Amino acid sequence: MKTFRFDGGEMVRLKHDQPEDDLKSGDCGLVWGVYNHDPPFYEASFVDESGEFVDLMFYEEEVEELANPQEAPFIDRLERLRKMLEKYEAGSRSPSNI
Repeated sequence: MKTFRFDGGEMVRLKHDQPEDDLKSGDCGLVWGVYNHDPPFYEASFVDESGEFVDLMFYEEEVEELANPQEAPFIDRLERLRKMLEKYEAGSRSPSNI
């Protein structure tokens, strides 16, 4: 059985700049996609320096788990995204419920 470093809902921080996506080292995001490939890869919504969400696919070595999410810039946006993800996973598929 394959093990994954992340399974969704974790807050992560980029280790390196991603210039093609206008993301910088240290930008934080919330993992919401886990893909069973070899090697596994993930998808997260990151918050850029202007507070906008940017979706990015990445391999686990490109990020680190955020030990203290309260240190994240724009933590309020990431927390709202986490709540939306939790509602979605609990079965609230209607946008009006999210």
